[in-house]
Amino acid sequence: MLGEADQAVYRVVFSLILMFSLFGVGGANASLLKHLPDFENKPKERKVFNFVTLVYTIIVALITLALVYCSKNIIYAWKGNSNAYLLNYFWCIPIGSFFATLLYYFEYYSIATHRLTAPSIVREIILKIILMASVLLYHFQYISIHTFFMLFALSYALGCAIMMVYCVLIRDFKIGFDKAIFKTIPFKEYIPYTFLIIILGILSSLILNSDQPIVYGMLGAHATDIYGLAVTTASMITIPYKPLSAILLPFMYDAWGRNDTKKLNEINQESAKNLTAIGVLLYLLLVCNVHHLFQFVKPELAFFKMPLIIIGIGRVLDYTTGASTEMLISAPSHKRMVLFMSLTFLFSLGCYYFLIPSYKEVGAAIACTATLIFFNVLKYTHLKKRYNLQPFTKQTFYFLFLGAIIFLVQYYLPTVNNFIVDIIFRSGVITLLYCGIIYYFGWMPMVNNFIGEKFNKEI
Repeated sequence: MLGEADQAVYRVVFSLILMFSLFGVGGANASLLKHLPDFENKPKERKVFNFVTLVYTIIVALITLALVYCSKNIIYAWKGNSNAYLLNYFWCIPIGSFFATLLYYFEYYSIATHRLTAPSIVREIILKIILMASVLLYHFQYISIHTFFMLFALSYALGCAIMMVYCVLIRDFKIGFDKAIFKTIPFKEYIPYTFLIIILGILSSLILNSDQPIVYGMLGAHATDIYGLAVTTASMITIPYKPLSAILLPFMYDAWGRNDTKKLNEINQESAKNLTAIGVLLYLLLVCNVHHLFQFVKPELAFFKMPLIIIGIGRVLDYTTGASTEMLISAPSHKRMVLFMSLTFLFSLGCYYFLIPSYKEVGAAIACTATLIFFNVLKYTHLKKRYNLQPFTKQTFYFLFLGAIIFLVQYYLPTVNNFIVDIIFRSGVITLLYCGIIYYFGWMPMVNNFIGEKFNKEI
């Protein structure tokens, strides 16, 4: 498909677009989630709130992009002239980041109004279809690499347009400005929390999206392709996290407001249990079928399996603490998150600096997983010590142990020559074995009760 250098540039550009779009949204996402429900039965106030947050997002996004564009030569200074090819497509980053920022805004508006399906369809399906179509057009030489990057950057514009139309027509997104109403909305009270979210967004972006640019800068295009392929594949494990955390966050704000630690502990443990159960299954399905991906990538990229295994372990272990990030963001001591994320970012830089030169792509994967573990230890320690909240239940450890056993057992499964049949066979056996054992021992009572009720109704 794409050449080695083109793939590496795409991965770096994609990471930077995600990074700068989180900068650009400027905390408006958190304001929507936290404060939009306050105006549910106040249409005039809601119009003003929408107007102010949208204008604010656009202004912050433009300021962010201006700073990014002016500092483009500094960003890649560590590799000097070897980044000339990357700089040829730097223009994609401001364009993609601006529209990705607005896409974030309308996504969070939809989530704040309790509609999660549309954002998932746009980001996980429509944008990826456009990307695949662009790759195929380039592969069959219908478009140039320059056009490919242009389509990639503009795909965020299309996603933004779709979400905006959806919010206007379906989710009743309206804007308007009334000076008298503006004065009645306590925007000044929102500023400290919004400013905090801006800082957290910057730190989060650096932690989550700086790894591939760092690998590119230290090891070059080939290593970036290997590591980037592992990161992209492992991201399948994280798909359930965003919708679940978005659903739980309003309940967390409400529980903290009532100081209902019993409810908070229930949310914490249930989210950890459900995410771990799903995460372990997704990890098994990915890792146990990863050898079939080798026929679709160049032989020299097959080394991505070990980084995938390591990064995947980090994603699963991250799930064992549930929605602890949202738990701490919504807590009275949410300012501690700045300290925790600052320490995590510094820790990640140290890991990359010491591990990548010696262990290459595997070192980057170890650094990624170590960073996740370090961050979760900080969150767990604080929530446990200050609020006596902890996410672990015995079922969480059962899921991890069961996953490890099935991972070893699947090596003894017979291999079918047809790779499609083998994927279906292997995935079916793993799913039935994993879900069957969980159901048999009743480790997820809600699922057992649901199945029991459905079965009794049919009888």
